[in-house]
Amino acid sequence: ARYAEVAFNAGSLEASIAELRGLLADSDSSSADFLERIIESAKGTPWAETLQRIALAVANYDFDEALGMLDRSD
Repeated sequence: ARYAEVAFNAGSLEASIAELRGLLADSDSSSADFLERIIESAKGTPWAETLQRIALAVANYDFDEALGMLDRSD
């Protein structure tokens, strides 16, 4: 996948959140793999808990709920 080698920092985390928003809006199942990488980079940040909840929604193929959670967290 195109995001496999991304090195994360605060700026790239925000960019990754934006990319995740696009994947969720498209109901793209690759968002699950992408989320795994973002969750790793988000440990210790305000995004960590929210991304875990979003991952649960994605695991249940509830992309609309996941997108809603992401939007409410902005």
